[in-house]
Amino acid sequence: MAQTRLDNDRGYTDVLELRVAADQPTTVAGALLERGHPRIIELDGYGLDLPPEDIALLIWRHAPSRPGFIGMVGTVLGEAGVNVSAIQVSHEAPGEVGLMALTVQSEVPPAALRQIAQLDGVTRTHTMVFTSGGGNA
Repeated sequence: MAQTRLDNDRGYTDVLELRVAADQPTTVAGALLERGHPRIIELDGYGLDLPPEDIALLIWRHAPSRPGFIGMVGTVLGEAGVNVSAIQVSHEAPGEVGLMALTVQSEVPPAALRQIAQLDGVTRTHTMVFTSGGGNA
């Protein structure tokens, strides 16, 4: 893992970037907003504004602009009893693969994750569970 403090053109005062070398290398950038509110602002080249709270469900998909996908994911999660508290979509990475990040308030059951992974165009899914230490500073 490498840690870098960056000067940036994103409009944030302080940005911290982490690069994790693993089976699938990952780069994550974070920033502190006013009053110490942390945000994940970039994940592997995708721009985000993701508070590190609850559980994040990340879904990578080809053809991210095709209508109806957000509704399909919401239906799967709703039928599994999972409440979505926030959602955002990023189209910034090359190769026409977009990233959808959802903040959910409970674990996503494995059957629902499999169902989402089988939706048209989905290339990868991942969940991140944030501990209570990730909230306000």
